[in-house]
Amino acid sequence: MSYKGIAEYTPEPTVGSIVRYHVAKSDPPEVSSNAPEQLPAIVLRVFSSRVVNLHIFCDGIMDAWKTNVTFGEREGCWSWPPKAGTQ
Repeated sequence: MSYKGIAEYTPEPTVGSIVRYHVAKSDPPEVSSNAPEQLPAIVLRVFSSRVVNLHIFCDGIMDAWKTNVTFGEREGCWSWPPKAGTQ
């Protein structure tokens, strides 16, 4: 996802960035059972602009951690949330 302005800008993930994790059917039950298609997550470690470790906030008492998560809009990937006011 790119934000449009004077020049096109794609943010780089940094530790503490809030992103969306796209739930995969293969995820453990604390992530995938009764979960929406996307869950909020915080970046814990950055390996590149496309690969990060995440702390995923599940809807319940359990949280989850995922390593080496790649950027994308498909299951098991992370993406940027929409810009405020555009959803």
